[in-house]
Amino acid sequence: MKVLAPIYLLRSSEQCWRCHTLQPVVALATEHLIDDDPEYEDEEGDVMEGQVLVLNNIETLPQMVLSCIISRHPGFQRRKSRTAGCMYYMNICGSCGAHFGDFYMHNEPGGAFFPSDEREAATVTIEQLPLTGEFDMEASYGIGSGDLIFECGKRLN
Repeated sequence: MKVLAPIYLLRSSEQCWRCHTLQPVVALATEHLIDDDPEYEDEEGDVMEGQVLVLNNIETLPQMVLSCIISRHPGFQRRKSRTAGCMYYMNICGSCGAHFGDFYMHNEPGGAFFPSDEREAATVTIEQLPLTGEFDMEASYGIGSGDLIFECGKRLN
C-alpha cells in the first residue's frame, strides 16, 4: 500500500504485560492511503481518504519514516510476533524489553489506540511528522477509532 502524507505519530501509554509498568507506546495514522488489496477497496476503488486510518502490524516501513519515529520513540522495533505469526514493527517496554502486540492495543476496546470513549481518546497525543510525499508500506489499518482520537486527542502541531 501507499501511505500519503501527512502521516501522524500517535502517542499513548499501555501497561506492560510482563513487568506491569506504564510505558509510552506509538502508532502511525494517515487520512490518505492507496491500498492495492481488493478486499479493502471502497466504492471508488482503492483510495482511502476522508477518515483517519490507524496503521498496525506494519511489516515494512521506509527508512525515512522509521528514522522519524525512532527519533521520537526509540522503543519501536521490528520483531517477531508469535500471535500474528510474522515480523512487524512494534513497541518495546523500556523497563524489561517485552514487546507490546498490536492486537491488544489496536483491536481490544480500551487499548491504547482503540479508545472506547472520548475520555480515553483524549489521552492520545497527535503529532504530524515532518514528511511529504507517499511511502510504500506493508501494513493493516483500522477504521473508526482514529476519527475519535483526532476529535478528542491532544495535537502537538
